[in-house]
Amino acid sequence: MAALDKGAADAQAALGQAHAALDAKTPYPGQDKVNANLEQVDAALKALPSRLAGARTALNTLGDLVSTYPGGAAELEPITSAMQDGVRQAENADTRIRQAGAAAGKTLGVCDRIDAVNEVLSAASLYFDLQGLLFQKIIQLATDKFLPDRVYNAAVPPAARNATDKFALGESLKAVGSALGGAPTGGSTGAAGGLVEFVKKPQNLLLDTMQALTGMAFDKLCEKFTGPVTGTFSVDATINGGQKFWGYTAVLNGKITLMYEKQLATGKGPIPMTGEIEGNASVKMYEDLMAFNNFNRQFVIYRGLVPPPGLGQAGQQAIDPIGKIGRMATPGYFRVPVKGSLAGSELTVTVGDAAYNDFSDLVKGRAVYVVLAPAAPIPYVMASSLPVQKAQFILSRGLRTTGVLPVTTSGSGPSLMKVAVKTFDRREVVSNGEVTVTWKIDVKACNPDCR
Repeated sequence: MAALDKGAADAQAALGQAHAALDAKTPYPGQDKVNANLEQVDAALKALPSRLAGARTALNTLGDLVSTYPGGAAELEPITSAMQDGVRQAENADTRIRQAGAAAGKTLGVCDRIDAVNEVLSAASLYFDLQGLLFQKIIQLATDKFLPDRVYNAAVPPAARNATDKFALGESLKAVGSALGGAPTGGSTGAAGGLVEFVKKPQNLLLDTMQALTGMAFDKLCEKFTGPVTGTFSVDATINGGQKFWGYTAVLNGKITLMYEKQLATGKGPIPMTGEIEGNASVKMYEDLMAFNNFNRQFVIYRGLVPPPGLGQAGQQAIDPIGKIGRMATPGYFRVPVKGSLAGSELTVTVGDAAYNDFSDLVKGRAVYVVLAPAAPIPYVMASSLPVQKAQFILSRGLRTTGVLPVTTSGSGPSLMKVAVKTFDRREVVSNGEVTVTWKIDVKACNPDCR
């Protein structure tokens, strides 16, 4: 429960940063609706700790039952596992809230600010959603009408059983569900008082605020180019006259977003744009480290490669409904800032020097060899970490920092469509010809969204 308390405090702080970021750009369309919604969410966050205190009392009952009926602990394990999993997810959501809040507090243009604030709202909404799912799961498990029998019969031998204790156990489990669900126990002033329903309201308010910011503010003040970015980056390293010993291919699947204020498009000069390339990557790797010394191959009794973790296009599509905050939790996630300039029939894209987020330290390979040398009494293990270049490196080198995309325009009026598309290829041979590095980056950006 401490994780939920901390999440509430961090959500309140992040929403305060988001609110201040929007107020710095006032006035904007839909401001009254946004302010009213955020005030209600803030009130809910202030009330949440007292609600969670009541829930904590209810959940402590489960701990007492485990102590009283240790033999039935296995029957209660689904509840304790759900609690542990829910707390872990809440901690992850809390991290995203703090990251999004920090980003919203930066000095940005109005379009960037609206986009950053929406990330805060999305993260806070996810936090409330996870709480609701956690409590719903506990209620479902605790109120299973067969659970008291299973716990009691597993913990108490037949000769020692009595109806009074069994009834009390059942009532205790019902009380847990009642406290979290807001059923009669404790009345309307009960500790939880409908905790599941309580967290739904701010979640819905946050989603409504996101829609207001997008529909009433962003769409009226801003334009954007957006579309897919896919890339392939390969490294092949050789030794001893061209024998391959290590290499990998990283496949990037992402999306580019470049935003600008509509008022900047009224002049004849280039239109400055800001945005990002965001997505996930998967990596395929091979190794043959014994190529350094072929003589030692005969002593290898086991060889294994632990590949880098990543997320392919199918996996990315599966978590897309969760949004950017959900994707951030994956090890191959990247979010790289870009700047743009739209001038006539050319869109210039410049990749930023540092990523907001890049592959986690987990994205690396690990080669393991078990060797039994003639003079050694027992086998010994040789383990090597195999690194992977980050997404910012791949994108910036692939585009040679700045790339120019031709823009084609079709249609007119409401059906006007602008499309910028280009493939960037690059090949380098380094280290006296022993290492070959190749890039292929496909960028497509459309206004409105690519069809």
